[in-house]
Amino acid sequence: IHKEFDENLTCELPDGYRPLTKKWPSKYYYKAMQYLEERRVDTDMIRKFSIGYTEDGPRKFRIIIPSYNKNNEINYYEARAYLPWIKPAYHKPDAEVVAKNDIIFNYKNIDFNLPVYLVEGPFDMLPMYNCIPMLGKEISDALMAKLVKHKTKVILCFDEDALKDSIELYNRFIECGIDVYFVEIKDDIAKYYEKHGREALIE
Repeated sequence: IHKEFDENLTCELPDGYRPLTKKWPSKYYYKAMQYLEERRVDTDMIRKFSIGYTEDGPRKFRIIIPSYNKNNEINYYEARAYLPWIKPAYHKPDAEVVAKNDIIFNYKNIDFNLPVYLVEGPFDMLPMYNCIPMLGKEISDALMAKLVKHKTKVILCFDEDALKDSIELYNRFIECGIDVYFVEIKDDIAKYYEKHGREALIE
């Protein structure tokens, strides 16, 4: 919890990144948009989070969801395959460039004086407000320290199969004096949103 969080860490977008706010004359543009449409990712989300895609480079055929620091500079990204045969499905930035535990994903859009929703992945974040994807089930020292410093109310929204992890993290927050809740949800946030829409998710 005592680790200093460097708010100025930056990361380059992967080679071949193309913003999806622009229409590209390529069949892979349509494949990427079809994938996002199936996941109910709309144009407002694409614009808000600067979502893009690749069709070449070391992370080709992936949806790119960038994260920004407080200076509006990219500090990380998630790269998710939009073609089913591309493996692994996720291909994060190289750890020697920037490690996921050294940044807070979506930091630019977070107000720590309001309740913060913690989810596992960036697709869970997209339909939510004031939401941080932890890029897994374990919280980083940097994020824990920030939440403790601001005495932020926390709502845990982990996947259905992560109840044990939710309870462990819930207890850690309680020990740190954090006001914490957790939501039991079928599937995960992203899948629930895909099936039922935003209104049902909020409810």
